[in-house]
Amino acid sequence: MEWFVRTFLKASLVWLGLGTTLGLAMAVHPAWTVYRPAHFHATLLGFVAMMIYGVAYHVLPRFTGHALHSRALARAHVWVA
Repeated sequence: MEWFVRTFLKASLVWLGLGTTLGLAMAVHPAWTVYRPAHFHATLLGFVAMMIYGVAYHVLPRFTGHALHSRALARAHVWVA
């Protein structure tokens, strides 16, 4: 597995942990519901998007039978995302 695939998957798990922790904190302290947009972004944009990127970089080259067009662009994608 390529390093950028592992990086995206690890990042998605970190975002899941942050989103879950924030969600639990909002459940315990209802006054913290002002952080609902942060919880939404951490879970949806952090966890889901990073997981999609990681799985896509791993699976799509195998489905198509072709290597990635540019590993440099994948490397840049890790840092931009």
